[in-house]
Amino acid sequence: MDRHVIMTAMQELPHALQSLLTMHYLDDLPYKDIAKKNKTTISAIKMKLFRARAAFKKVLEAHEA
Repeated sequence: MDRHVIMTAMQELPHALQSLLTMHYLDDLPYKDIAKKNKTTISAIKMKLFRARAAFKKVLEAHEA
């Protein structure tokens, strides 16, 4: 997959989802640290990341079509 397509897809996501995906995948932060930065629980972060991945996948599929 082209880096440009990935970056464009990331920019189309809401900022909160972008931030979570960036912290987890690019900054390689563990759930615990992400939860602490967002002042929430680890389980809430896991759920938000699940939703962020689903939204990202949907945007990527739209770009492929």
